[in-house]
Amino acid sequence: MPALLYRIVTTDVVLDGLDPGLAAIVRDAMCRDPAERPTAEEIFGRMTRLGVRLDSTPESPAAPAAPAAPAGRRRRRRNAAVTIIALSLLLVLGAVALALRSAPGDRATGTGASENLTVPADLIGLTADDAEARLRAVGFAHVERVPKPDADAALGRVIDVNPASGSDIRRSTKVVLTVSASDDDVVIPNVVGRTEANARAALERLGLAVVVHADTATARPGQVTTVDPTAGTTVAPGSTVTITVASGGTTGGTTAATVPDVVGQPADRAREILAGAGFTNVSLTDLLDDRAARDTVLRSEPAAGTAADPSTRVVLTVSSGPGHTTVADVVGRSETDARSALSSAGLEVTVRVQDGPSSVEPGLVEKVEPAAGTQLPPRTTVTITVVSAQVSVPDVVGRARAKAEATLRGYGLDVVVQRQTSERPAGTVLAQAPEAGTVRRGTTVTLTVARSVTGSSSAPPSDSPPPQTPPPAS
Repeated sequence: MPALLYRIVTTDVVLDGLDPGLAAIVRDAMCRDPAERPTAEEIFGRMTRLGVRLDSTPESPAAPAAPAAPAGRRRRRRNAAVTIIALSLLLVLGAVALALRSAPGDRATGTGASENLTVPADLIGLTADDAEARLRAVGFAHVERVPKPDADAALGRVIDVNPASGSDIRRSTKVVLTVSASDDDVVIPNVVGRTEANARAALERLGLAVVVHADTATARPGQVTTVDPTAGTTVAPGSTVTITVASGGTTGGTTAATVPDVVGQPADRAREILAGAGFTNVSLTDLLDDRAARDTVLRSEPAAGTAADPSTRVVLTVSSGPGHTTVADVVGRSETDARSALSSAGLEVTVRVQDGPSSVEPGLVEKVEPAAGTQLPPRTTVTITVVSAQVSVPDVVGRARAKAEATLRGYGLDVVVQRQTSERPAGTVLAQAPEAGTVRRGTTVTLTVARSVTGSSSAPPSDSPPPQTPPPAS
């Protein structure tokens, strides 16, 4: 029986084999729309016109025997009785089916009344609010708006309906209205009934700023109960949307509120968002940060999403910009120490190798650029010059001994001098060993220097130009 009743509720009753006229009466009596069902008087009249006699009753077993009727008459009476019984059973089943169809709840869907509804006509061109109102007036409980840019339609007008107008569908079916919007417009989705995290994610994906209010609604704690502006409203990106979330209780006798997420917002805007959520006791603390713009909120305490009494003090850590750092004096320090000191100050370090003359020991910093004491923004590049451990031996042959020694010692080389008789001016470098190549600083270079022949008064060469002889007086 349950299966039969369920089939009656969800499908049309099969009346094959029943008199066509009688079947039509049964179908009309079981019409889904109560307004279209015939009255009892109408059913009686239609049955009478079909020739069904409703005053015949089966003979009682205790009744006195009556004279036997002709066989044809007995068959007509028996057929009428069978027809009446069949009709009564069908009417009972129809009444049960109609009662089931009218009862709240649908076993198949669990969504309430199960009768089909027709999508209204002429929805396209209406405002989204008007179209949704018409759908809900018909009985559709699930209506969704989807924005779509359309240069030919006025903003906020319905440009498509799915399922289409005229469709005969179950009342639990979701009807989607496609609404015209500009390329930059955002239509607020319906987030009522979602969790706070889910609603926030849906709204923030659209570029909207979210403010959360908490209340002690009877809804499940953490569930969104209202959204403002309402779902379906077209707003500009970056607009603020306020969602109210059931807190499920109170804090200290006062309704708890949820701390909104203000990280990344300018400090003034963060204050506005917090005030909108009920938090007016807000203080700021500065922090140098070379990655966040000045006056940008870096974090909040309590953190976003925390349920707290609105009187709770909210501390916002705000970027004060990259600030400045001072170049340390690292001249004369090892390359490793110099790198560490400069990096600790937030500076980037590059190294230039000095493989020429230097008064600084190998491996130590000879110079820093910009100079020590300079104020720079963090992450600025500073160059240190480090004296190399090896050098290329300079060629000093032909120079005066004093000049040659100074040059070699400037490269960090030791000098040994040996003399040799030569016709060249005394003190002139005749040879050096090693002659060229790369050597470690501190290597000894031997210079062979000319010694004058006895009686020679030649002077050693000089790097200065010879003196000019004045012209004879005329």
